[in-house]
Amino acid sequence: MVLTVEGRDVVRRAEALLQAFESAFPAGDAIRGTVRVGSGEIPAAIFLPAYVVEMQALMPLVSIAIDIDLTADLLHGRATSRFDIIFLPGAAGGPDMRVSAIGSIDLVWVASPALAATIAAGERVADSDLPIWTLPPHSPLYHVMHDALPGLRSDRSVHRCNNAQSLLQIVAGGGGIAVTSRRLAEPGIASRMLAPVFVQDRLPSLPLHVAIRSRETDPITLRFFDKACRLNFL
Repeated sequence: MVLTVEGRDVVRRAEALLQAFESAFPAGDAIRGTVRVGSGEIPAAIFLPAYVVEMQALMPLVSIAIDIDLTADLLHGRATSRFDIIFLPGAAGGPDMRVSAIGSIDLVWVASPALAATIAAGERVADSDLPIWTLPPHSPLYHVMHDALPGLRSDRSVHRCNNAQSLLQIVAGGGGIAVTSRRLAEPGIASRMLAPVFVQDRLPSLPLHVAIRSRETDPITLRFFDKACRLNFL
């Protein structure tokens, strides 16, 4: 048996249709696409690498684009569809967002070891005149710092930096004190570049959330969100 001219034409067109169908409905490890991930600097330093490696193993052909940004910019980006999924500390919500709490971040006051050695054992942070370094006012860490010092004097030296790692380097150089994530500070404390101070001034933990659009329908994004809700890296 041999195909007629018309039959060969049917096969040619059917092969093109089959390829289009397989591209539209890939199986398992053939899933393709791009997921745009936004993260605050602290979540990115604490657990994002492990999460990304986990997702790469599950969907190796999906491209992951990561952008590290400030919390306020992440929320704005979520609203303007700049990101598919975001990880951020502090309060998160809104009618256009689907949010899940995935853990919390322990906080600590830190200074350089030399500066820590000069701080009296019984002194409280509110009673000191040390310069304070903090993230910008729209950062959750800024509000933690401000709430820890309800009587913050207007003449108190408060400096701002929008990069947590640079802020810690300034503090390690003797520039003052700062509130930061304990996990983020641990390498500096272990290497004796930083030291915890004012341990009697207990700081609240900072909640950590993952969020996507409330009406998200993309199956790849939904799978990324589901894994973020279920896996515990903290």
